[in-house]
Amino acid sequence: MFGVLTCVNGKPATDYALAIGVRNSYDRSLSVGLTLGSRVFCCDNLAFSGEVTMHRRHTSTCSAICRT
Repeated sequence: MFGVLTCVNGKPATDYALAIGVRNSYDRSLSVGLTLGSRVFCCDNLAFSGEVTMHRRHTSTCSAICRT
């Protein structure tokens, strides 16, 4: 599962805006991923990049850790 969210502050993003990319899988074949920046690349061939990128492997306590 992949997705990119573009956040704007009430005005159209003519120059740049914050973009957030997310990546996850139901069968735990991919690590949970989050990337953010002014330009984000998130593709179904596992390419995943941005200015700040974080990955976390799937564990039984991942949902509790990700909330903090």
